[in-house]
Amino acid sequence: MKATIAILVAPYTIDFVEEDLPEVGDDDMLIKMDAVGLCHSDLPGYVGSSIVQQSKYGYSEPGSVSYPVQIGHEAIATVMETGKNVSKFRQGDHISGRLRQCFRTHMVIRQADQLSTTTMLFKLPSMQQDYLCCLAEPLECVVNIARIAAPEFQSNVAVVGCGVMGLLTMAALSTSGARRLAAIDLLDNKLEMAKSMGATDIINPKSVDSMSEWAYSLTEGRFFDVVIEITGSIHGLDTAMQIVKYTHNDGHTVNQYVGNGRVLIPSVYSREEVFPARLGLNIMVRSPIIQAVHPVYSIDPMYNEVLGIEAFLGGILPMEKMITHRVAFDQLTTGLNWLIKPPDDYIKGIVVFD
Repeated sequence: MKATIAILVAPYTIDFVEEDLPEVGDDDMLIKMDAVGLCHSDLPGYVGSSIVQQSKYGYSEPGSVSYPVQIGHEAIATVMETGKNVSKFRQGDHISGRLRQCFRTHMVIRQADQLSTTTMLFKLPSMQQDYLCCLAEPLECVVNIARIAAPEFQSNVAVVGCGVMGLLTMAALSTSGARRLAAIDLLDNKLEMAKSMGATDIINPKSVDSMSEWAYSLTEGRFFDVVIEITGSIHGLDTAMQIVKYTHNDGHTVNQYVGNGRVLIPSVYSREEVFPARLGLNIMVRSPIIQAVHPVYSIDPMYNEVLGIEAFLGGILPMEKMITHRVAFDQLTTGLNWLIKPPDDYIKGIVVFD
């Protein structure tokens, strides 16, 4: 049996090639890809700026792109065949999860019952929603963010960036008991959507002279206890540092310690950008805790994925409302280009297979 595989052969350039699949062993399974989510973390490899690779010591590290490479990791698939020793999956099961290099029509999964944190696949139960929208990998990421954010009751929380992850994070935190759950974005249509996800306050930074003044006024001088910066840009991080709380009261009463604010950064910072002096000074004078909250931060990512699927099924994380664009597998370049220059109404895209 053959599989068609999308391979990056140069920046912005994809070739589709056919490859013979190996035989399905007793511990293996064959899957057919149904959909793959489009994710910004695939962009560095697509544009040729950098890629995460394995060092000679076995650790993950950034490196230059050496083509050809394969990308994709947000998989939805159907089990076509299982080996006799596989007990977790059966033919016909719909599955979802994290699967590296999954922009391809078919794949043989080795040791299907012994999946690692780099290959996490789960059987999907029957559901009323479109199962193609149950993207367990980004749902896992949202669960991870929400569990780490864990705002105290009546604290002030802000989300910088109202893309799919920001919107779902607000949905996840909307019942946390936060006093303020503020959404910040440069696009007004996304801010309107943020209100439907539970935001108590919305702000377009272009509409005010000072984000710090806005935050001070909104929170009665307390600023934000937790800021989730999810744009993946230095400008977004600069905004986060202007609104996070000061360690000592309002920054002037230096003898009144009130605790460190926290800035969570679940995005991929992969662009070459100028680091503004204001950002550096705010890091110093506000002294927040900065936490990278990618899935690798979690000590139990597989449980987060289970929770993400359950939250989707329960309507807590409405991913089906986030998926605004679909593109056929043979038009993958179009989908990846959406991540660079999204249509005005774009929130989340998926690649669908015949």
